[in-house]
Amino acid sequence: MSLFLGIDTSNYTTSVALYNEDGTVFQQKQLLPVKPGERGLRQSDAVFHHTKAYPQLLKELLKGVAEAPSAIGVSYAPTTERGSYMPCFLVGESLAEALAETLNVPLFKFSHQAIASLPILVPLSPITTLVKLSQEENAESPILVTLSGIS
Repeated sequence: MSLFLGIDTSNYTTSVALYNEDGTVFQQKQLLPVKPGERGLRQSDAVFHHTKAYPQLLKELLKGVAEAPSAIGVSYAPTTERGSYMPCFLVGESLAEALAETLNVPLFKFSHQAIASLPILVPLSPITTLVKLSQEENAESPILVTLSGIS
């Protein structure tokens, strides 16, 4: 059975998920700490916390998993608009690129905006969901591995 790994460092959560062909999702996530009285995090603080959280989250997620993922997906930017950028996305993107290269598996990148449309698409079949997401992102090959962004 194929496994797909999703990585997301958007918003205030560091998350990873495994998604298999039958639709089962396993996830690990950690909220980033926002100090009491503060309204959010500076991007540099978010980058630090994402970077610090990933080793333990991946260790927990992959515990007992016998096979490597067939593909990896990652959120790379807030939207597909030109110039859409936030430093916190670089943490997940860099991790995904390193893992994909090491495991010699395809890497698919999605905007956080595409991930946000996922709850609407979840009731559809996995294939329909993959096609709809890939059409939104203009991806050449449809694959859904960014389930880690779901609460």
